[in-house]
Amino acid sequence: MDDEDIVRELIARSLLEGGYRVRQAHHGAAAIGLLEVEAQVLDLVVCDLVMPIVGGREVASWMREHCPDLPLLFISGYPRGYLEAHDLYDPTVAMLRKPFLPSRLLESVEELLARSDRLRSPS
Repeated sequence: MDDEDIVRELIARSLLEGGYRVRQAHHGAAAIGLLEVEAQVLDLVVCDLVMPIVGGREVASWMREHCPDLPLLFISGYPRGYLEAHDLYDPTVAMLRKPFLPSRLLESVEELLARSDRLRSPS
């Protein structure tokens, strides 16, 4: 999920081309709504860390309570210093810095899935 349409579409396209099925949410509240219904069939969540209203940290907090085994990959274009200063950085969650190449996104997804008990083959 990403609140910027173009970024969300590029991420979705990269994952689709990598053989993954994709569900999209345009903000954190929509992501939580999607997770409430589909968390059991999802393998991984890719989430922008800084979004208006409901940000990535709130999504992560919800996930820890409701689907703690579901892997999460944060993405952010903000420098680590900014994230730390605003209490947004979480060293326990994998993070990919924007901008990134589609190949790097797929590498990060594959790394997280390889460490996950929820591993399923791309479709």
